[in-house]
Amino acid sequence: MKKPTRAQTRVLQGLHAYATELGQLTREAQQQRETTGSTPGREWFDRYHQYAILHEALTSAAHAAAVPPQWIGHARDAGERGIAWAEVEFMKPAVPDWDRVFGDLTAQARQLCEWTALDTARRQLGPVPAKTGEAFDRNLTALRSRLTGVVNLLDLNPGDGEQLWGTIGDWVETGHQLLADHPAESIFQRWETAGRVDTESLAWQATTLAQARIKILTSVALPDHDLLTARLGVLTLGQPSLFLHPRNGADISAAVQAAEADLTCVEPVFSAVDPPESALVYEADTVAAPEFRAAAREVDL
Repeated sequence: MKKPTRAQTRVLQGLHAYATELGQLTREAQQQRETTGSTPGREWFDRYHQYAILHEALTSAAHAAAVPPQWIGHARDAGERGIAWAEVEFMKPAVPDWDRVFGDLTAQARQLCEWTALDTARRQLGPVPAKTGEAFDRNLTALRSRLTGVVNLLDLNPGDGEQLWGTIGDWVETGHQLLADHPAESIFQRWETAGRVDTESLAWQATTLAQARIKILTSVALPDHDLLTARLGVLTLGQPSLFLHPRNGADISAAVQAAEADLTCVEPVFSAVDPPESALVYEADTVAAPEFRAAAREVDL
């Protein structure tokens, strides 16, 4: 890969725009201290904090989707120094660590499978307190949207998805197997625990990906959420699927193909830790982008 893809370009433009804002705010504060001896007010700190969060979130999402660290650094440094986007140059990057990239995505896909199965099972057990239900729904949306956005940024196709995580039938079988032989009390407890997981970082990453015009609601490489939920609710128990893990490869296709030579059965990973409840309310369908005062001029893609 010698130059960014269209999706990578959009993300790098977003990083450049956030860094441009941060650089401009830093220069404003320095000038204020030099001319008046005073420090910036609350509004300055609020704006800086907001752009810093957005920049960090989009950087994390970019790393997750194998956007080369060198390119991320080029976009950040240029923005902070006030260099226009059109003048940013990207050098040929090193080969991504595909084991890390696909390993992390596979772990998140397993968690998405489990949470979707838990949600489907819980809905068959009756009503729950509104606040508890909203917390779980928010977490499930954040997890699914972030994973979808990263997968789309990677530009994975349906075949890649099936080789990495199996068909929708495999997802259904795995979801059922995760809940097999567990009493209703256990399922409800696991569902409550998932609702208390801190997914704020995932929600911010999904938000910034959406602002960079990366789709976060659907992906051809992941099962359709409504179809997966419907099939989880009606099919009988089956055997657990094989969540595959690729070895090293020179590109995405090679990395995905290498997975076929290393099929391993891995138990789905789920953390029962009870972290603090996320304070961020995230809705994937309504993403409000911040107003850029000094954003880079976007190139027509």
